[in-house]
Amino acid sequence: MTIKRYFALAALLLSLSPVWGQSPVEKIQHLLDTFSFPSPEMGVSIGLVIGGESHFFHRGYTDQSQQRRVDEQSIFEIGSITKLFTGYLVAQAVTEGQWTLTDPIDTYLPDTLHLHPDIQNYISISDLASHQSGLTELDLGALVQVNPKQPFNEVSLAAIDQILRTCEGLPNYGSYRYSNLSYILLGQLLEQRYAQSYANLLKTKILVPARMERTLTTDYDVPNRTSGYNAAGVLQDFFEWNLSAPCGLIKSSAADLTRFLRHFLLVRTGDPGQANRLLETVYFKNAFIELGLGLNILRDERGTVYAKSGDSFGQSSVLAYDPVQNWGLVILTTRADPTARTLYDHIYRQILSGK
Repeated sequence: MTIKRYFALAALLLSLSPVWGQSPVEKIQHLLDTFSFPSPEMGVSIGLVIGGESHFFHRGYTDQSQQRRVDEQSIFEIGSITKLFTGYLVAQAVTEGQWTLTDPIDTYLPDTLHLHPDIQNYISISDLASHQSGLTELDLGALVQVNPKQPFNEVSLAAIDQILRTCEGLPNYGSYRYSNLSYILLGQLLEQRYAQSYANLLKTKILVPARMERTLTTDYDVPNRTSGYNAAGVLQDFFEWNLSAPCGLIKSSAADLTRFLRHFLLVRTGDPGQANRLLETVYFKNAFIELGLGLNILRDERGTVYAKSGDSFGQSSVLAYDPVQNWGLVILTTRADPTARTLYDHIYRQILSGK
């Protein structure tokens, strides 16, 4: 080895050695400090549960005025991570003897909803939760045309009933098709079975037991709330709470979502452990995707991770956990763009995978 190459290698090793010797907490902070973000004010809140302890990382501001920095209590839209909460409520209902996952949905539909005779007693609860019911999906594009800022406000029980009444067959039954309608229906099934609103079920069965005081449903006009921006940096309204809530309308914070991980998702014993086994069972699988109840099951040479991402018109988020390696991760951002998923990929592959 020449002297020149020796010193070049030594310089490289010296530059890397601080990172090599860092803990996962220090490595995530280093990543956040050196990551290239789309804008200087973009808000990011990360929660990490590892070894039973919670750690938080932040950068940026709650909005573009840069008046307040993001922290672990800042409120974000979590989008379709809501489906994970709905899936957990579905699993809890099984552990409480309210139903089985193979029950046909007809048994628990409210009187306001009616299936076409040709598809009665065919679709199961797990079919809805794993996006393989074959039902016609909501036309989000058409809803946006009617109400560009609040398209989900246009979803009504009458409109859902019309879809169900006119669905004469299920040619795509058993095939994967991501479905917001399925999770709206799961919310209706839960409300009918428990004779409670979805918001109240969420509160009594998850939020209160886990002491999640910064997870919001019908009222989220609160201090330390973030603003959302699309990929071009244009301000977007938070979605209002409505009938579509079970598919994507929860608002929460990194602090609360780590509590959800610690009190429920990472627990392997008792009632939570029983619910998690149901949640994490594979109900649909093809060459590209495996699905549990409201979550994706990601397998590689490093192990198995359970994950759900979420998007609104103005924010993006990721929640993931590995019960074997005993870690959970939450990433919340104030922009609807790939940043949350890119951060997750870096953190998982470089820091948490153990490979």
